[in-house]
Amino acid sequence: MLRSNPATISRSHKLRLHKAVISTIALTFSLSGQAATSTELTLANALQKTLSNSPTLQRFTFQEREAEALRLQSSITPTPTLKLSVENAFGSDQLSGLDSAEITLGLSQVIELGDKRAARIGLSDARWQTQLANYELTRLDVLAETSRRYYFLLEQQALTANLVERKKLERAALKVIKQRQQAGAIGSADAAKMKLRLAQTEMQQLKSVAQSQRRKARLAMMWLGRADFDSVQGSLIQLPPPTDTQQFLNLIEASPAFQQKLMLNRLALADIKKQQSLNRSDVTVGVGVRQFEARNDQALVFDISMPLTFSNPNRGNLAAAYSRQQWADTEQQLTQKLLSLEIQSLGQDLNAYRQQAQQLADQQLPRAEQLLREVKRGYRQGLYGVLQLVDAQTELFNVKKQQIQLHRQLLLQRLAIEQISGQALPTTSAQLTLPTNTDASQTAIESAMGAK
Repeated sequence: MLRSNPATISRSHKLRLHKAVISTIALTFSLSGQAATSTELTLANALQKTLSNSPTLQRFTFQEREAEALRLQSSITPTPTLKLSVENAFGSDQLSGLDSAEITLGLSQVIELGDKRAARIGLSDARWQTQLANYELTRLDVLAETSRRYYFLLEQQALTANLVERKKLERAALKVIKQRQQAGAIGSADAAKMKLRLAQTEMQQLKSVAQSQRRKARLAMMWLGRADFDSVQGSLIQLPPPTDTQQFLNLIEASPAFQQKLMLNRLALADIKKQQSLNRSDVTVGVGVRQFEARNDQALVFDISMPLTFSNPNRGNLAAAYSRQQWADTEQQLTQKLLSLEIQSLGQDLNAYRQQAQQLADQQLPRAEQLLREVKRGYRQGLYGVLQLVDAQTELFNVKKQQIQLHRQLLLQRLAIEQISGQALPTTSAQLTLPTNTDASQTAIESAMGAK
């Protein structure tokens, strides 16, 4: 049934964050102990801005008013009819003028049979429930898109920070190379090579900053605002546990997409009831007063009428309604199967990405760091040239870049599962830590290279 206070419904839908999105916030972000600055945007704030100002969601308020009006219309019964008729008037001879006229004033009313009013109200309520289901699905899609844009921006920030760290390391390396050049240990080609690599890194950093600005603007578009924040809060540091998709497969019927199909099926059933109610013809009853001008007499007049339906006059519409309901039922079953397959596929991809991220953190990253340390040591001893040093630096930062992208993909895969299933994924305390203190890294680099 249509809820009694739609304004309250609308406010509750706008203010209540979906539990899957809330769990994603709790899972994917380890916030620092310090309070966020005024120019740092959190995911919760971004979602709230989207709920309040998204143009896609704002239309629901008007749909709500329309549904209330249509329900009111469906509850209106047929209005009485007032009829005035004049017979035997303005003729010839004795029927000339109004002296012999018969004037009848009658009141008639259509009596609806077959529970037509209840069927109309039921159909209106079913349409409203379908709109609510559509709103829930749309709202979740909008919040998921906001989260995706937030994650892409977070990834771009991490990539920019990675380039900043890389630039500092290359500057430290260039400093060592210049010192060795001044000491006559190497030629000028090594310094030129490192300067070129540093210039290329600076160019990549400029491109990355520009890409961050674009992604800020795309994120702010979700609430029709400006990108009036400097950065988004959070870091890509947590590694989710393996996901058991079976628990989500058992809860498919609670997913927003399945609920939408369920409401469409109920809408089709309500339409069948309405078409069935139209099978019974209505009865029109009337009562009135007739004035006989010739004798100055009055008399009451009664009448009753109804169509003679020897066959169902609405059989075509009823057959169409049955067909729509059968398709709605079929679509509901197909949606359940499709959602199950999507969740299984996403779960497999999520576990694959998790294994890759774990392998990268346990093997590739330590080995790349070890390679850079050994090449630095060999470079100071004259065993390796600047090309080997540059290659070692490139390997390390490529691994870090791949790690950032893998963590972003993990977030997106988890978000997709939660969006489809409408359920929260489990959390974990396991974390993969990305470098965040570039100043400390810079000090360690210069100390390790220690030009002599």
